[in-house]
Amino acid sequence: MILANITDGRKTFVLAHAVYCSALGRCACLRALPRGRTRAAVLSLDEGEELRVARAVLSVPAVARAVARGRLRAEEGLR
Repeated sequence: MILANITDGRKTFVLAHAVYCSALGRCACLRALPRGRTRAAVLSLDEGEELRVARAVLSVPAVARAVARGRLRAEEGLR
């Protein structure tokens, strides 16, 4: 799916493990070195930027709200 930021400014979303990784079906968290701790992945989109992302991002409440409010555009398929 393609996710596009159609507003001014950068949009950043934390892809919380309990929500995003569960919907994705695998852990997408980042391993922080040197201690090996894990941190939730983050999705950032600059204004006008489009990214190909997993459909699981729509399970993140902040992303779903941004799409519903017209701040992000989500489209199926590839560009």
